[in-house]
Amino acid sequence: MNESIKNEESRLNQERLLHEVAFFRVNKNNIMRLIRSNRIIIKQLFQQIAILVENGLQDVIDLVALDTVLTKMNTYIIISYLNAVEDHDLELKYITRLPSFAFHLNLNKLKIIKRLKIIGKDSYILELPPEIGLMSELRELDIADCLIKSLPSEISHLLKLEILNVEGDPLALIPKEIGHLKHLKELYIGNNPELTELPTEVGELIALEVLQAAHDSLKVLPQALERLAKLRELNVAHNQLKSIPESLGKLPNLTILKIDHNDIKTFPIELSKLIH
Repeated sequence: MNESIKNEESRLNQERLLHEVAFFRVNKNNIMRLIRSNRIIIKQLFQQIAILVENGLQDVIDLVALDTVLTKMNTYIIISYLNAVEDHDLELKYITRLPSFAFHLNLNKLKIIKRLKIIGKDSYILELPPEIGLMSELRELDIADCLIKSLPSEISHLLKLEILNVEGDPLALIPKEIGHLKHLKELYIGNNPELTELPTEVGELIALEVLQAAHDSLKVLPQALERLAKLRELNVAHNQLKSIPESLGKLPNLTILKIDHNDIKTFPIELSKLIH
């Protein structure tokens, strides 16, 4: 059984690596055209990838070697973008991972970044590393339309974060550690059919003004939302809600409530004036 599990893990790992290889091959011309620094090294890494794949990835050693080359490829692409950063604003594309090595190698630069956006349509990224929590000055994290299935608990270390956008990511859950983000003003978690519930800790986001969670699969809203005194806009349209907490009608700043395309048969009179 253990040998069978190991073989399956090896197969899945190989599939993931080959998906990354395919992504880089498709985007090679774009990468070489846009990258301003490390061009020679990146070109050499493309050559190493080609050799490894052409040799057939015969054993675990080959997979480890390919994984190492892909880590280096992503690291040098990220460094190239970092070298061109202006106004503490970092946009990344043509990457397949955020290597831990890249964080530790460029920590001083990454720690002063205030906005990080990964352009989902031009990336193939499946996860965020725990080191994301080292970006202590981050005000905005935009990873919409990526392939990220979970958020690391270390996201709770982003204490200055004001905007979090994970719309279109296949997240099965929002980590309870999100409740530590006391300066978060806008949370975008819509367009995710995998998401069926919100953690109670969302109610601890005392600065939250906008919560966009449309086109998910939410079945219930936590009562804790009643603690979001600064909430101005709540969009939970196109979910699977059967009811909505009456206490939302007491939120002093709530002016927009979108709940259409749910299974709600009746709703409190206090909320009727808010519904759009």
